[in-house]
Amino acid sequence: MATRTVNFKFLLETLDKIPWIKANHENWQEVDAVLARYTSVNNIQGVWDNSTAYSVGDRLVDGDLGTIWSCVVAHTSAGGSTTFASDRTTNPSFWENFTVDQAALGQWVTDTAYSINDFVFDGNIYAVAIVDHTSGATFAADSANWAYLIDASASVAAAAASAAAAAASASAAAGSAAGVNLPSIVAVGDMLQANGSATGYDILTAGATGLPVVSGGAGATVAYGALSAVGLATGSVAIAKIADNAVTLAKMASGTSGELISYDGSGDPVAVAVGSTGQVMTSNGSGSAPTMQAVDAKVLQVVSFSTGGVNTGTDLIPKDNTTPQSSEGTQYMTLAITPNASGNTLMINAIGHAANTVTNPKLTMALFQDVEASALSVDSSNPVSGNGLVTTLLINHVMIANTVAATTFKVHIGNNATGTTTLNGQGGSGLFNDTLASSIVITEIKA
Repeated sequence: MATRTVNFKFLLETLDKIPWIKANHENWQEVDAVLARYTSVNNIQGVWDNSTAYSVGDRLVDGDLGTIWSCVVAHTSAGGSTTFASDRTTNPSFWENFTVDQAALGQWVTDTAYSINDFVFDGNIYAVAIVDHTSGATFAADSANWAYLIDASASVAAAAASAAAAAASASAAAGSAAGVNLPSIVAVGDMLQANGSATGYDILTAGATGLPVVSGGAGATVAYGALSAVGLATGSVAIAKIADNAVTLAKMASGTSGELISYDGSGDPVAVAVGSTGQVMTSNGSGSAPTMQAVDAKVLQVVSFSTGGVNTGTDLIPKDNTTPQSSEGTQYMTLAITPNASGNTLMINAIGHAANTVTNPKLTMALFQDVEASALSVDSSNPVSGNGLVTTLLINHVMIANTVAATTFKVHIGNNATGTTTLNGQGGSGLFNDTLASSIVITEIKA
């Protein structure tokens, strides 16, 4: 007689059973269903085989190694007796190893990206994602994206109801056993009506001074109208009677996703409206709720140019008490910027690494703008002992933009005496494999 396994009750059928293959198939169908309940592997095509056409995205099992592989190049597998492992060694670009990523992410939350095999819980439900998706407003509305592994909602609700009924019954029995002295809990004119349930009575009317409460001790009362056949009346519970940390998120009124709670000038709660991407919550001072506002950025833009390439020139810049002109020196670097407002500030920072072939060179670097003839700013080196040595020149120039049109800044470098000037090197050759770089950086700052 056939027996079954302990946990999943797989059928252990004897080999002489006819048809034995039917029981074997049922076992595999059960394995497939159980595995799919706890993990998802899309597009599985079974065990790899020879001389078979495979498409991109197909997933195949290596039966010898017990691994799963994803096809990344459409092809037909090798024929003959070639193994899957040998075929992958011959064609390593055809396959990539596939693993099932699983993540226990705890409590399910709204507006969150979930991937296949993510595990979450919501209330008394434990589930695994079966498709990649972004969660919606409620877990119930999202249920098509999940496979429920455990759903204890009904059992927990039934247990809670049973416990509540048992507690009420015990309370009623205790009251009945102790007895109730009606004159001690109702004043003249108060009326009680038997309701035929475990609670005993409903209060129909009460005096203006309130109805005494037995469990509240001497002098304790319930205000007129606070109790009815269905429990406490709306608004009858004072704030002082609510325990600290007793109001949960579930008891708060629903709002709009992304809103925040603040307080207005009267001290009443108010919702801070959802802002736009990139905005920040900004205080509006005492008496006003904060609002979402755009960031008041000071640095509006930064543009830059950098080069480690070698460049040479022979044009001179005299080292005297005159302003360098755009016709002097060799132009090595340019950079354009379009200011956002004419009153904004531009900071131009330029650095140049240069050498000249003459003995004791006096190199000068000058900054020009557009077609202006005179330099905006200059840096000049002291005479360098020897020749061919690299000098670093720096310019830091600050100015008002005075335009909203594109404007171009230019850097000229020249020596005081005839010779060849080399940018980013010496003697016409580079240094440090283009990592000795000269540059211009322009920063626009809001006025």
